[in-house]
Amino acid sequence: MTTSLDLNLLPMARKNGQDLPELPDLYAVMPPRHPAHGRETDSLVIYLSLTGNAPLSPEQHTQLLTRLAQKYYKITGSVTAAMRSVAESLNLYLLDRNLRSTSGGRQGIGLLILGVWRADTFYMAHCGPVHAILIKPGETLALHDLQSAGRGLGLSRTTSVRFVQAQLADGDSLVLASHPAPGWTVTALHAQRQGMDGMRRQLLDHATPDMNAVLIQAQPGTGRLRLLRRKPGVPDMAHPLEAAAAGDEPPEATVSELPEAIAVPVPAPISVPSTAPQPPRPTETASSPNVRRSSLAQPLESTPPPVAPPRKPVGSPNLRIPRPPSPAMAGIRTALGKVGEALSRFFGMLLRGLARLLKNLMPDEGTFRLPASVMIFFALAVPLVLATIGGMVFIQRGKSQQHQVYYQEAVLLSQQAATMSDPGLQREGWNRVLEELNNAETYNVTSDSQSLRSQAIAVLDGLDGVQRLDFRSAIIGGLDDAVHITRMAVTDINLFMLNASQGSVLHGILTPQGYEINPNFQCGPTYGPVTVGPLVDIVELPMGTVEDALLLGMDAAGNLVYCSISGQPLANSLTPSPTGMGEPIALTIDQGDLYVLDPKVNAVWIYEGLDVRQAPRLFFGDEIPPMQDVLDLAVYNDELYLLHSDGHLTQCIYSRLEESPTTCNDAFPYKDGRPGRESGPVIPDSLFSQVSYVSFPDRSMYMLDPQNQAIFYFSVLFNYQTQYRAINDLPTGQATAFAVSPDRYIFLAIGNLLYYAFLP
Repeated sequence: MTTSLDLNLLPMARKNGQDLPELPDLYAVMPPRHPAHGRETDSLVIYLSLTGNAPLSPEQHTQLLTRLAQKYYKITGSVTAAMRSVAESLNLYLLDRNLRSTSGGRQGIGLLILGVWRADTFYMAHCGPVHAILIKPGETLALHDLQSAGRGLGLSRTTSVRFVQAQLADGDSLVLASHPAPGWTVTALHAQRQGMDGMRRQLLDHATPDMNAVLIQAQPGTGRLRLLRRKPGVPDMAHPLEAAAAGDEPPEATVSELPEAIAVPVPAPISVPSTAPQPPRPTETASSPNVRRSSLAQPLESTPPPVAPPRKPVGSPNLRIPRPPSPAMAGIRTALGKVGEALSRFFGMLLRGLARLLKNLMPDEGTFRLPASVMIFFALAVPLVLATIGGMVFIQRGKSQQHQVYYQEAVLLSQQAATMSDPGLQREGWNRVLEELNNAETYNVTSDSQSLRSQAIAVLDGLDGVQRLDFRSAIIGGLDDAVHITRMAVTDINLFMLNASQGSVLHGILTPQGYEINPNFQCGPTYGPVTVGPLVDIVELPMGTVEDALLLGMDAAGNLVYCSISGQPLANSLTPSPTGMGEPIALTIDQGDLYVLDPKVNAVWIYEGLDVRQAPRLFFGDEIPPMQDVLDLAVYNDELYLLHSDGHLTQCIYSRLEESPTTCNDAFPYKDGRPGRESGPVIPDSLFSQVSYVSFPDRSMYMLDPQNQAIFYFSVLFNYQTQYRAINDLPTGQATAFAVSPDRYIFLAIGNLLYYAFLP
């Protein structure tokens, strides 16, 4: 939805009791014109402080934050996945920087709060011991956890991130701090009727000589971000006018609208040697898309003073800090100027030659004379045709030059990556090669760029344990555009696909050419003594469970439908427990028992022997894990695995003995032995949406990574084995479902498109 709130951001920084004139730690930006899918309504706030004895200069800090923002707006998928990707890139950059400075005993640790403003919710990713305090009328809440967010970035290859969100209303305040004052506690801070100025004065009342923070306050508006700055000559922020209503913006503060994010190609990294002269750096104007650094002592001018050229920062193969235009870009400008001069000379020579030709064709003026209208036509048409031809040549040459700039950058990065011995840095380097090749191939695709792409993918596949499969279209004739597959079940010759658009199931029958849709199959919403709504999940039934039914479907109210190939579906309902049922979202069958996932009431129900007429028993004992964000479940013997929205697993082991209660591990680790990887509760760069236990040909766990269109294969103890991806590019979009058949075929759905491949 469209929000009616603006966010005002006020930087607050002191050192040795003196207000700092600038706070380069803060960067805030509105979404660019053409962001990646899912980023269209995200306004971004990056608050990064560096501790230790290896700080960045303000110019380097600004360039780093700009690069991080550009990366965020290029990432598709969920908010948390995009924020995690940015945090991981920053962590690798700081880690590489620290490793390079080990001999000198220098180290910089990043304390990061990454915020995304969408609708009325402020999503945050915390890295390191940072603070976030939400101040509402009547209550003040501490949103931080100094332990779970880790020590900070740049210390380890594992990126510790804690996600939290705050829903804001008019007048609510949010204090973000990397170096808070000890007196900023939930008991000391409370909502102020004087608006932001009053909140600021309350914070200063409890301040210390050293602090670093950002005060954010919501007010009615149009969904924009504003950076507040003091007027000149005011030693302390002016108080609001007496007539100002509660929550009004202080009239003494000047407000600047934040610009859109940079949507132009990023310059080449400064670590590439250059001997060519650099063009002069243009000065920033009020409409510059670069970072808005806060200034607590200087006025907000309509035209800011010129910015000094940045000092050359330390090069890194992990996260590039932009530099002034490269020699190749300077060469492009020179080449374009020469093209313009050549075109001008060409047109002049051609027109003079045309005049001589017409004169030679005419014996004398009296014998042959062209009408004035024809002469006017020639005078207008010939330059227009020539200009069109010249423009086409100009555009094609410009595209070729742009392609070459990005391609050469990719070549340099590949040479750097090939020399790295550390697997983590090598992985990051080759990923950057692919980024530059993507930029290059927006202008032109050449055999050289394709060859380098194949090399990069081959190296990354080796590092990540990827197997490429030949995925082919599974459905003869395809499916309607309105179909959206979210679940699948496969037998030897039958393929069942849950179409979430209608809440019904499609049936495919295997033929030598692929799967053919059975138009007579009925499995979906029914009306009668038991009314079944749109189905939310399906599971294959053991033979003989209910007549000749092969498939069991469930709606969000716990109503069931038993579906056979040729007969009418049969409806039934799950008998609720004495405490009631919430809103089940998934089901599975293991060893003849039916398991139903009901996160709304923190429950997994067990119907023994698939007998839904009897009240179920709860899987858990006294220990019940939080389940509000659980997406899917898998069961293997007495072990239950719950998949959460952030990609981590909860493992619970069922006990049938009163002396040994059921136990749960809410951070069950993935065991990852790939080079440069570490075992942990999540797998970086992957966010899973579905999990499935498969007993054939061996007992295994499979998980769907929708963003990467990948299917991960684990042992039953979640030891990483491999991941399956397509040899050729599949259509863009997130994968929506997967399944594994008994005869070792693997299926992957992307909306209404379905592909299958044979497992080696």
